[in-house]
Amino acid sequence: MKYVFFSTILKMLPIILLVPLGFILKKLKFIKKESIEDIKKLVINIALPCLIYIGFYKLNFQRKFLVLILTISLVNILMLFIGKLIGKVFNIQNPYFPLLFSSFEVGMMGYSMFTAIYGDNELGKFAIMDLGQTFFIFFIWMPLLMSKSDKKKNIKDTLKNFFTSPIVIAIFLGIITSLISSESLYNSKIFLSLFDVINKLGSLTVPLITIIIGYELEINSSYIKLPIITIVCRMTLLIFFSLAINKYIIYSMLDLPKIYENALFTMFILPPSFTAPLFIKDDNEENRCYIVNTLSIGILLSIVVFIFSMIF
Repeated sequence: MKYVFFSTILKMLPIILLVPLGFILKKLKFIKKESIEDIKKLVINIALPCLIYIGFYKLNFQRKFLVLILTISLVNILMLFIGKLIGKVFNIQNPYFPLLFSSFEVGMMGYSMFTAIYGDNELGKFAIMDLGQTFFIFFIWMPLLMSKSDKKKNIKDTLKNFFTSPIVIAIFLGIITSLISSESLYNSKIFLSLFDVINKLGSLTVPLITIIIGYELEINSSYIKLPIITIVCRMTLLIFFSLAINKYIIYSMLDLPKIYENALFTMFILPPSFTAPLFIKDDNEENRCYIVNTLSIGILLSIVVFIFSMIF
């Protein structure tokens, strides 16, 4: 037990140390907010897509993964409806409450957590789970979120954003490359050099993301009850769903290795998507406070639950 505990803590050190470092850098005003936004662009558009590409390149894509992709999309839709139902039953007026019941912050948090424990070689297993929610995010969650802020988006814009997303491009390029069986290509000096560059860029993801997470942690104690209710209810339901899916779909139906169960559990304990605050009306401080508090509490709880799940 002691060995497992210390082994887990050592693997999680990049997150355990760098998240507080990001928070300290913010308090010391060592890094400006504008600089953090530039670093996020670097991560989302270059480092993270490189990491995802490597994950899918090393993955042997199988048709039965489509079941997982569909299942995760359906869970997101179900969580959206559950959020609406709970909101009606308990008369929760905040319009963002149902939306924060669904979606997962895979890009800016999930990949770094999973990679910290399981390494780059297993990242493709986690990326499969991300593919399941990517369709939901672009075609359901984002349009609903934007409708709350009166920012409408037509299907043409949605499709354009989907197919031009660096992360989506990285996913498909990784799948295509993994399906090409050409030893002459993979052993060529040009490919090996290019792959080395991609690998080095991908290695920037974990340290940069964890610093960003710590920098953006923000909890307003005057408005904390609803965010706590949101995260606790959300995580309780999703842990239940992850256990059921792991037992009846991943293990019994698809007969996939244990690592896929770990990948699903990791995803389902993540906080909602970090893009939510970007579409709040500027004059609505209450909604902004609710979303930021919910995400910050979700970050802290996710890290704690993830560490304990590795130990026990």
